[in-house]
Amino acid sequence: MTNKDFKELKTLQEASLQKRLSEHRQTLRDLRFKLASGQVKDVRDVREAKKSIARILTLLNQNSKNNEGVQETPAVAEVKKTTSKS
Repeated sequence: MTNKDFKELKTLQEASLQKRLSEHRQTLRDLRFKLASGQVKDVRDVREAKKSIARILTLLNQNSKNNEGVQETPAVAEVKKTTSKS
């Protein structure tokens, strides 16, 4: 995935990102099977597939945090109160 491809990913909607994520996971799964059977010549493809998945997951997480705002749930806030007593 080139820098141009990553810029393209940033413009996609969540549904499109989810679709690409499932496609890349399927590709990685296929590459792992081919690697185990000795059919893959370039093992770099596995690394690239993993990086692509990580990039997509990063974008999805950033989008979800931006949409929701960074708010703590009441349970997390309560835990912080009880653990920060001095």
